[in-house]
Amino acid sequence: YGEVILPPFKTNNSHLNTFLKNPSQTSYKPLKTSLGKDAHFYFDVGSVLWQNGEKDLGLRVLSNCAELYPGNAEYLRILASKLEQFHLLDFAIDLYQRILAFRSEEPQSYRDLA
Repeated sequence: YGEVILPPFKTNNSHLNTFLKNPSQTSYKPLKTSLGKDAHFYFDVGSVLWQNGEKDLGLRVLSNCAELYPGNAEYLRILASKLEQFHLLDFAIDLYQRILAFRSEEPQSYRDLA
């Protein structure tokens, strides 16, 4: 079976474009203040950090989404897919199990975990 690969992030937001030129914790914090209410911000910034070698910070940024939206199966599935993409399978499995625990009526929850 094929691997899930999410497309690279592209934006027209000038703040994010500045971050993309210099992805670091220093450039992340001001963005979090202005854009931190959008779950996609965490997916995008975490992915960029991970891909630029800031793996610990990238994982922390990605995990913020799980903390901010613990009951949102859609966001948790996206996060789990990102974790799979980065070969963090144990973390992805934990998320899929958590989704299954509160969405057991959805067949997709079982497929994701399989």
